[in-house]
Amino acid sequence: MKRQPDKTDLRRELQNATEQYLRDGGKVKEIPRGCSAYQNNQRPAVLDSGFFAKPRQPRTPVTEVIAALEARRPNKPTSAKPRKKTPRSKVIYDDFGEPIRQVWLQE
Repeated sequence: MKRQPDKTDLRRELQNATEQYLRDGGKVKEIPRGCSAYQNNQRPAVLDSGFFAKPRQPRTPVTEVIAALEARRPNKPTSAKPRKKTPRSKVIYDDFGEPIRQVWLQE
């Protein structure tokens, strides 16, 4: 059975991939600590385009469609007759928690 990689294996693999990238001429851009992702306190353009830029659209009521689907659904079969209640045993204990006798209850 194949062994799952643990954290040390994953770290070693990531370190090797990073070193290989740098050996092949890749560059890592260093960003000083404390720098914000927002330039001049402006939101990124990604947040202003597409999904987040559009105003919320009103919802279309589809109660008729739901009612039609519910009408096509088959009804659940009703149970034939209620189940008879069987006697249940109850143990009577004394003041010290020791069982004294067993009583059958009809409910």
